[in-house]
Amino acid sequence: FGEDLNAVSVNVKSVYQVAEDQETRVGKSGSGTRYSFPSLSQQPYEIEYFSNEDEDTVYGLNATQAKFSTTLQSNGQDIGTLVVDTFVFGEEGTIQSPLSSETYDVLPGDVKFNVELKNWTFCEGCGENNNETAAYVDVAIVIKGRSPKPEKEDDDEIDDG
Repeated sequence: FGEDLNAVSVNVKSVYQVAEDQETRVGKSGSGTRYSFPSLSQQPYEIEYFSNEDEDTVYGLNATQAKFSTTLQSNGQDIGTLVVDTFVFGEEGTIQSPLSSETYDVLPGDVKFNVELKNWTFCEGCGENNNETAAYVDVAIVIKGRSPKPEKEDDDEIDDG
């Protein structure tokens, strides 16, 4: 976010619909509508909201927030809208999930994502043989800093500079 030397970039790498076995990716091939998206690098996004730590609080803590969305389409059909809310916390504290009593401790610089699928169409009878059905969605999010990738040392620890 911003011109900060510690800024990071956040990208949605892929969205896959997954079968009941929680392993098999479905809807990624066949002549019909595609329900899985192995690359979103060319996907247009809309920035819905952006704030900085001085302007916003999230779960009662100072945080930078960016909310972006994109509608995924295949063969002219909307599969659904992917909404990603990204929070970078500016202070230490404890946050609680709005959907449960589960709590999380955060430190300054910690990042949290909320992923929402709106008007989502699950694959039913799709794929090469029209026999695939989705039960879950896997969303891969990549977060990168400006520093080069950490290198693994002999003792299996990562040296991040």
